[in-house]
Amino acid sequence: MNIKLKQILRWLAVVPGALLGAIIVMFLVHWLAMYLHHFGTADPMITDEQGRSLFQSMSLESLERFGDAVFLVGTLIGVGAFIAPRFHFATAIALTLIFVGLMGWVLLNAKSIGLHLDDSPFSMVIKVIFWLTSIALALFYARGLDKET
Repeated sequence: MNIKLKQILRWLAVVPGALLGAIIVMFLVHWLAMYLHHFGTADPMITDEQGRSLFQSMSLESLERFGDAVFLVGTLIGVGAFIAPRFHFATAIALTLIFVGLMGWVLLNAKSIGLHLDDSPFSMVIKVIFWLTSIALALFYARGLDKET
């Protein structure tokens, strides 16, 4: 297979590969949240009145949502930048803009498209902070990929 065709196929695989990476991470976050919720950590520093660890006292849904906020976006951007044959940082920025645009549209039009947001404003602020941290780390990773080549 010649180099030009290989690069074209890699460019075509950026978005599907990034989405596949995100789906795999969602699966892993789900199982990690299940494990932490049911078994906790080995020696918890913070416990509630019943002696359960911090992760055990959180609801499973909240634990999974926060885990997705921490790992999902960064994986989406990082995997997409890794698959790109060149311009890794520019690809990461493009994927970031797509994610931010899509999430902004969903949050602004939630009621009109039939979504009901159950999260409190505090929970949403924490998730946005996790998203921004994850995006910053993924952009830093993509910048490192550009420096290697």
